[in-house]
Amino acid sequence: ENITRAYSLNRMAVNLGFSIGPVVGGLLAAINYKWLFYVDGFTCIAAGLVFAAYFYKKKPRNPVKDQPIVPAPSIVKAKSPFRDVSYLAFACLTAGFGIVFFQLFNTLPLYYREGYGLSESAIGWLIGLNGFIVFLVEMPLVYALGEKYSLRSIVAIGTILSGAAYLLFNVTEGIFILLLSMLILSVAEILVMPYLTSYTANRAHVTVRGKYMGVYGMAYSVAFIIAPALGTFLISYSGFTLLWYVMGGISILVAVGFIWNMKEIHVKPEIATFVEDKQVELPAS
Repeated sequence: ENITRAYSLNRMAVNLGFSIGPVVGGLLAAINYKWLFYVDGFTCIAAGLVFAAYFYKKKPRNPVKDQPIVPAPSIVKAKSPFRDVSYLAFACLTAGFGIVFFQLFNTLPLYYREGYGLSESAIGWLIGLNGFIVFLVEMPLVYALGEKYSLRSIVAIGTILSGAAYLLFNVTEGIFILLLSMLILSVAEILVMPYLTSYTANRAHVTVRGKYMGVYGMAYSVAFIIAPALGTFLISYSGFTLLWYVMGGISILVAVGFIWNMKEIHVKPEIATFVEDKQVELPAS
């Protein structure tokens, strides 16, 4: 019943690292790029050793005993997410959101450099601000919103905000706009990513949940491929102005798609699972 909050806690840890990583990376790159790769390699190897030690004797919990699952009848019949047409559409919409959001990692630093002439360290601080905001705000915001609003409304608003964060660059200029845009983009991430994850986990029967989560991860992988290719193509074709307009347009289309596709979802994703258009509360464990 705490699945959304659990995923948010995991994301909080990731974003704590993400808030530090770009800042340290920017400082190291300003000194010498080779130090960036040395430090990155060392921290990745160290993390791998810690994970290996932690999970070596870790026994998995039994989700069937710990948390009753009431999956939708149509999902019970689907032994594979590739037979679930509605979920495949959801995955495509997730990829669409990813294409917009992942400009953060690709074209946005280019814009900071070419549009404002910022140094590597300054760009690192700006990108790291995203992780810091998410780290501080996501858990309390998810806790508050999950009790009051429908999941599809939260996701749709977050998706539109992701496009609005980029459209600001076409409206006005200044360092303040860079900070405001990053704030809006960070809030958009909080309103979308943890809820898409919990939607996927709740939608799938426990026996095929891993497959559904795999398709969900594939959607982001596809977006991570398309985002830089599309972004740099639009920049070379007509500049950053066109890029930000296109990202805004995609965000609106994807938000409408989420509202249409997620119409069976109502409220409290962290304490309920769903059967068609009816909410079924889970019994207390």
